[in-house]
Amino acid sequence: MIRSVEIENFKSLNHIALNNLGRLNLFGGKNNVGKTTLLEALFLFFDRMNPNMLIRQYNWRGVTGIPVRSDTMFAPIFYNFDLKETIKIKILREHGVEEVMSLCFQDENQQVFSIPINREESFGSSNEAIQSMVKIEYRDGKRGERDLFHFFINTSGGFGMQIVQAKFKEIQNAYFLGSKIPFNPVETAVRYGELDIRGEAEQLLPYLQTIEPRLKKLVSVALPNGESMLYGDIGLSKKVPFAYMGDGLSRLLTILLAIAYTREGIILIDEIENGFHYSKMPKIWEILMKAATDYGCQIFATTHSYECLSSAVSGISEGNRDFRYIRLERVGEKIIPKTFTFSELEMAIEQGWEVR
Repeated sequence: MIRSVEIENFKSLNHIALNNLGRLNLFGGKNNVGKTTLLEALFLFFDRMNPNMLIRQYNWRGVTGIPVRSDTMFAPIFYNFDLKETIKIKILREHGVEEVMSLCFQDENQQVFSIPINREESFGSSNEAIQSMVKIEYRDGKRGERDLFHFFINTSGGFGMQIVQAKFKEIQNAYFLGSKIPFNPVETAVRYGELDIRGEAEQLLPYLQTIEPRLKKLVSVALPNGESMLYGDIGLSKKVPFAYMGDGLSRLLTILLAIAYTREGIILIDEIENGFHYSKMPKIWEILMKAATDYGCQIFATTHSYECLSSAVSGISEGNRDFRYIRLERVGEKIIPKTFTFSELEMAIEQGWEVR
């Protein structure tokens, strides 16, 4: 698990250090203090070998159709849009293992040998002239390894990736659930079906039954149009499309599938309370803590809700409280984190303190 994180010059975060992290970490604070940005920085760290890593970041914010220029492709991830800064994301794992990723902008012309990543382009290699690029360097403190690769804009207006040096070792899985990403019933059905083939789908049913006790079984059905749809048996004369069972159950299944697919990995959930009635949140917290423990995952989530905090206190069972609440507060240009352990948050809620 990740025990500490340090981020420099990423989007709105000039510098922030988070220590003593737990299995389940919840970020709170007022608007525009960097809660979602923290999740994005963590995901960027694990998504570093993905040629679409920047595009995905912008899509989650609802930004599409980006012009391929330095000020639109690269600048938005740098603090104050300043391309002279260097982004650094450092994580410290258990047993003191440190990993560091840095990103710096370079505006210079040079020739590279590259492979296009645009699916509409023909496959093959070519010589390209770089107009500008972001150099990404990753260092593993345990193995002493160094990866180096570039995301570049070429002179013909294309976007690509160049691997300079990489060990291609397996990167820990990470999954991002954005607040603006809608529930996709087809994708959910496919994922559940794949899990069913592996003999692991039934393990999710007890979690879902805490919200819908009538649910006896889920099946992924292939439709005539070639797509799949998930149906549930709730004791009626016929099975019901899962998407009809409500946003809360759909949201919970989406999170559970992410945990199951990201075994021993990192789950990032923006606005975790979305789709859930406040009265169900204690049970949701109990489910998430148990599922994260069962699958060896670590969860990072954000919230705006006081009910979400109080329900964590009432829902997470004794003996399974590796939980941290981290309130972010803006002081001038700095974002200051205040970390509460479970017992400290419990005391704050009992006293009625405002800790959102």
